Amino acid sequence: MNAPAHCGNPIFRSRPTLVHTTAGAALPSTGELLCAMSGQQVRGHVCQWSRDLVRLHRIRRERPQSTAVIDCLRIELVANINAWAFEHLPGRSADLLDTKLGDTIDRIAATADRAFHLLMTEELSGEHMRVAWTRLAELAIAYGDLVRQAESGRWCLSPHTRRR
Repeated sequence: MNAPAHCGNPIFRSRPTLVHTTAGAALPSTGELLCAMSGQQVRGHVCQWSRDLVRLHRIRRERPQSTAVIDCLRIELVANINAWAFEHLPGRSADLLDTKLGDTIDRIAATADRAFHLLMTEELSGEHMRVAWTRLAELAIAYGDLVRQAESGRWCLSPHTRRR
């Protein structure tokens, strides 16, 4: 996710502020990630950034005129997640997948925002509801697979993420 040209503000051009944690920090579980995205307080930087991403997607949906600014903030959060992953996850070049953790979590956050919004505004048995929650479940399962791969050392970051 590259910064758009309108992100000329110096805060968006600088490297993200990475909060260093202890070595060997683990990715949040699927349950922890979804709890954080639903607004619950869950420990860990990835969970905090994930909760912020859902909030930004909600604001983007509610205030389309703020899309440019919101997207700049999302880019910064995605970069924080990728930088955290670079510091804390294994990076074996033999098993590279073209997956960036921050982009994956941002996609889950966008889907979670849509599902949560529909839950509050639509008929529970509607087709839009089923599609949104099915998509969120699919992404949650894929994220869980990614966590298991990272824990076993079979998943690592794409070369673009590792460069910083």
